[in-house]
Amino acid sequence: MRNLEQEPILIHEKQKLAQLHDELRQAKEKHDSIRGEYDNQTGDTSPAMIYAL
Repeated sequence: MRNLEQEPILIHEKQKLAQLHDELRQAKEKHDSIRGEYDNQTGDTSPAMIYAL
């Protein structure tokens, strides 16, 4: 019975979490885009890419 009372709250929290996840994904995509532009302009290669090569 108690879970049924909490279900609307849990649904609302799940929606908020999904929204935050989407905002975080968008911020990461923007960061990756800016980082790519920076690397293209400076010609720098990240240490991770040097290791991969």
